[in-house]
Amino acid sequence: MEEQFEQFLKLSEELRAEYRKSLLPIKPNWKAILHQFLDEIPMLLSVIYSKVGGTLYTVEDQSLMDFIPGFLIIHIDEYRKNYNEVNLITKKLDFQGIYLPLLRNYSSDFYVFDTQTHNVCLLNHDDAEINVLYNNPLDFLETLVQNYKKEVYFLDDDGFLDYNPDKEYEVAAEMNPEIEFWKEE
Repeated sequence: MEEQFEQFLKLSEELRAEYRKSLLPIKPNWKAILHQFLDEIPMLLSVIYSKVGGTLYTVEDQSLMDFIPGFLIIHIDEYRKNYNEVNLITKKLDFQGIYLPLLRNYSSDFYVFDTQTHNVCLLNHDDAEINVLYNNPLDFLETLVQNYKKEVYFLDDDGFLDYNPDKEYEVAAEMNPEIEFWKEE
């Protein structure tokens, strides 16, 4: 999984040379922060926060905000706030289980890790369901890498990360054929 994350960061930097630097330095206490509410830290969170600090919600240079188009990687210092926000949404929608936030957008939608199934899911703050996008974190990272390699992700005319939604569904469906979400479009 570390290899896929590193490859993703490398491909991100090929489009946006300053992207990795924008993810802020690793916080030496990242494990302690996560252990405040997690007994066991999932491998995906370990891979991420052992390499980068994340993107602050108030990032100044918006061209460096996106981990994937529209979603930032949650900064470790803001993890508790986002964890609490995800829990409020899941309780309001009466979902069972523990969902850990991975990415978020400015509309309070989240990519989350389901601690029971290990699926990576999309949690829309106003939907009545959680959409499974990937069976596991490795599939998630490998698909994101392919999105760069197959030019699903690109820079728009203003230098912001953008994507081709049709190609995204095509690549994701090819790499995750058992996931219903990618068959919908």
